[in-house]
Amino acid sequence: MQAGNAGGFRFNRPRMEKPRRRIWQKLLRVLGFVGIFIGVILLAILFLPLSNPNFSTTDEAGLSFADALAVARTELDNLPAGVRAQCAANVLDHGKPTAKVVVLLHGLSNCPAQYSQLSQEIFAQGYNVIMPRMAFHGFEDRLNNDWGQVGMHSFITDANTAVNLAKSLGDEVIVVGLSVNGTMAAWLAQNRADVSRVVMLAPFMAPYGMPRWLIKPVERSLLRLPNFFLWWDPVLKEKVPGPPDAYPRFPTRLIGEFMFLGSMVSEESRIDAPACKEIVIVTSGADVAIDMRQVEHLIKNWRRQNAGLTLYEFPASDKVPHDLIDPRQPTQRVDFVYPKLLEFILGDPSSVPGVTH
Repeated sequence: MQAGNAGGFRFNRPRMEKPRRRIWQKLLRVLGFVGIFIGVILLAILFLPLSNPNFSTTDEAGLSFADALAVARTELDNLPAGVRAQCAANVLDHGKPTAKVVVLLHGLSNCPAQYSQLSQEIFAQGYNVIMPRMAFHGFEDRLNNDWGQVGMHSFITDANTAVNLAKSLGDEVIVVGLSVNGTMAAWLAQNRADVSRVVMLAPFMAPYGMPRWLIKPVERSLLRLPNFFLWWDPVLKEKVPGPPDAYPRFPTRLIGEFMFLGSMVSEESRIDAPACKEIVIVTSGADVAIDMRQVEHLIKNWRRQNAGLTLYEFPASDKVPHDLIDPRQPTQRVDFVYPKLLEFILGDPSSVPGVTH
């Protein structure tokens, strides 16, 4: 303390107050810059457009029936290590090309065994059937992490290869795709004129309940953020009931890729008419896996292009699940569903009561 001129006393100010203030000011500036940087990164993740990849639809050189059949039977004759026998890529043939050949594309995390019953019913009507196995699907280890690296590029390659082989196994190629491969079937319909009919079953273009304005930010986030697995059922996890060879988890990035593929097809359909002349879209009012608004947007664009559309929705009261194919699903109704599906796939889709166009 020092004596003042008026006889009072005055306390000296602590000499550390200004340095401390400067330190906090610097810290606040640093945190502000970090916040701005993180904000810019988040804005880029959410709103920076994704570039559309240029997927090739070039047809391979035509194979003979015998050569195409040998390629289609590769996995049956030489089962890859770790793949379940019932999940190998499969082909059912009558020993010669048939008037129609059907390509069956299985759903995400499942395998060709999903079509074990439906394929036999198609085969029994006199047609060849080819069932490719999507990359990294059907392994004995249902909790393997390897399939996290699969992407829509490999799905497109597998689907294109199956169509190319099918052209040597029959006169008319019909493609049936379920869920994410329903969206893959939409891409084939938009781009391949050598496919006579495409049947899209419960096409996954966005998760159930997601507003359309949120689709692009979510798909960009899923594609740009780290990839990780989520359980189909977070409570039951690996004990979820259903097909014993289906994986109980799915990688988030792959969901983003198929959302992106759906957006890409929707954009293409706004500009160009689909190459395929017959498109059938089958959905269920009880489906809580897909959001119909994105599907309806695609339908609206195709209608503007005067596409050959046939639409059918199982009423919610029918309680038809998202996976309306696999007879091993606990809530399956294949005895009710299959007769209609067979008409959509092989017959006259317009003859089914309740269809719209």
